[in-house]
Amino acid sequence: MKRISRLPICLLLPFLLAACTPQVTDDTVFNLYYYNIGLTPGETVNISPSYIGTPPTGFRIYSITRNGKVFYEPRLDGELTEDDSFYINPSDGRFSVQNTIDLATGTYSVSLTCTSGGVEYDYP
Repeated sequence: MKRISRLPICLLLPFLLAACTPQVTDDTVFNLYYYNIGLTPGETVNISPSYIGTPPTGFRIYSITRNGKVFYEPRLDGELTEDDSFYINPSDGRFSVQNTIDLATGTYSVSLTCTSGGVEYDYP
């Protein structure tokens, strides 16, 4: 009788061990990273992105918020004008914050888009 009761456990053991085997669930093809920046009035910041995957191009800022409210709808052609504070280089993604002496204090979020491997990625 003991031998029969052990049989189902022996048959289930490979399935239980397989269920405990770690599975890779991250199949990220592309991801983009900019580190958080803090600055003081009058300071200029330039930061290049880090990424996983095919080198990105076609960077564009499409929205900026300050403390959760729309702050600025920048020009989409990548041109910097003298009153702009936020800029992204369309070809390499280098992000700049400049002309900050009159920029209001707050938490800014910059939404951008870029292309990698023929796919457009959106980072709100």
